[in-house]
Amino acid sequence: MTWAHVLVIPTLYYYFRLSGPIGAAMTLLSVLSLYGIILLESLDISVWQFSIVLFVIMWVLQFVGHHIEGKKPSFLKDLQFLLVGPAWWWVHWLKRLNINY
Repeated sequence: MTWAHVLVIPTLYYYFRLSGPIGAAMTLLSVLSLYGIILLESLDISVWQFSIVLFVIMWVLQFVGHHIEGKKPSFLKDLQFLLVGPAWWWVHWLKRLNINY
């Protein structure tokens, strides 16, 4: 068990309080992410280095997307929006799959 396993519990609690389907979707994403960590370790790839590179790339792409939209990122106002962002993404996909959230 790692800190990632410990920290995912209150995070998933937050998502389940928002919505059952969103909580389930975030649980799936969390399981896949934790499996990805195991896969990186088995391939002898530094999880920290991979995570930092991925974080920087995704951070840049997020700002590019917000620039294209012409909207300022909401998380700059309130850190809670950092948790709402992934939920918003899942709501978009749940709607496409005709799943009520």
